[in-house]
Amino acid sequence: MVCASRFPFQGARVKARHTISGDELAAVLAGIDAKLSNGLIDTQPEVASRIAMLAELGDASLTKFADAIKVDPGLCGRLLKLANSAYFSRGAAVTALDRACVLLGEQRVRAMALGFYISRAGADRQDEPLCREVWGQSVYRACLAASIASASVPTLTSEAFVVGLLLDVGIPLMPSLLGDRYRRLIARGVQPGVLFQVEFEQLPFTHVDVASVLMGKWKLPALLAEPVARHHEPVDASAGPQGPGEWLRRIAHFTGELSLRADTPGAADDDGAARTAEALLGIPPRRFLDALSQSGAEYDAMMQLFCDVADKSVNIDELLRRVRAQLASALDAALGDFSFLAERAADGVFTFGRQTVEISVQPDGSVWAYLRGSHGERLAGHCFDPGEASFDNVMSVLAIEERDGVDARRMDAMLRDAA
Repeated sequence: MVCASRFPFQGARVKARHTISGDELAAVLAGIDAKLSNGLIDTQPEVASRIAMLAELGDASLTKFADAIKVDPGLCGRLLKLANSAYFSRGAAVTALDRACVLLGEQRVRAMALGFYISRAGADRQDEPLCREVWGQSVYRACLAASIASASVPTLTSEAFVVGLLLDVGIPLMPSLLGDRYRRLIARGVQPGVLFQVEFEQLPFTHVDVASVLMGKWKLPALLAEPVARHHEPVDASAGPQGPGEWLRRIAHFTGELSLRADTPGAADDDGAARTAEALLGIPPRRFLDALSQSGAEYDAMMQLFCDVADKSVNIDELLRRVRAQLASALDAALGDFSFLAERAADGVFTFGRQTVEISVQPDGSVWAYLRGSHGERLAGHCFDPGEASFDNVMSVLAIEERDGVDARRMDAMLRDAA
């Protein structure tokens, strides 16, 4: 690892980020890139590049992801363990990766596989306590971003997970680049937006700049990189989001501004998160609070996948209490105020033995089928074109064998109506 004292970012004459020109910024970013390449981060293995390429394609099948994952025993074993965890397990033990991928769901497998490698490549061992704390918080941000996307734009669930995981990827590397000056700053425990502003006004670059360099090195697509790079920028809430990139930026902005440390000064009284949720997400209050609860349950499960680089530093019960206090009144007032959102189509929930299926018909006509957990949380999710969303197709994709009873006829009728 390169000695931090040799880095050219610690001298008294170094300009603050907000004063430098575009050409100067390019030089600073090039300097960060050089230092990161000289031992501060690990390069992604070949399988990670394959996963990133499949994720960028967007229409790669679950089988292709499983084939790419099979060559990495470490990731393969962790996904099998996760599929057999209390959060995902549906009874019989899961011993095959293909079956685990079906149970976990295509969106989640895509996100977890890419996140698995990104977290390891971005883990800085020199400041390991900070690194483990930040990655622990980042895993929760990823779960929260995915839950929000699942409740609002399900097609972006996996992308939202990766974006949430990357929001603070630059923070653990900042002490190695800037030394004790940054260690003293991060020890103050300020809220995320305040931390970014202090960096912007006092330091030669921000943790978002470092994240941007990292995403360039990892060749991540713009759909993932841009929301991370811009998540602390103000968002115009006067109009609805236009396209997937804008949706992800809004989710990133909300998720990235949320304070996850109970000891953060002013966190309990801050209503910034409430205003952001009201203006940007447009999710009805009950659905949003359900997403929060689901993110907590999924965080507990996901930490098994990231335990090598992350500490479980987020107290979910305390966090949900604080977030609910911040959001409740604002979200209550938000009902009916979002004309840019299409009217939500009716959802249906159906039970087959010990397994529960949710069918959600989206405004664009697409049909989402979810396997739900014991607490109603969405587990595996798959998107169908209306003409392909037959009862048998849905049940086969979700690997449900029991197909008789009243709910079978109800679900078949709903899918026929959707078609």
